[in-house]
Amino acid sequence: MFLTALGYDEALSRSALRVSLSHDNTEEEIAVLNRELPRIIAALRPQPPAVS
Repeated sequence: MFLTALGYDEALSRSALRVSLSHDNTEEEIAVLNRELPRIIAALRPQPPAVS
């Protein structure tokens, strides 16, 4: 993985998200990313076990 090649540990490397942008991205595309990214990250994070 890219971050482990830079010397970061595997746990950190596996928890990282890489986002690439270019001059071709529109302001609207970036706004959508900013709006949706927190929801996506929350969905991907492990959920704590339900308390019975």
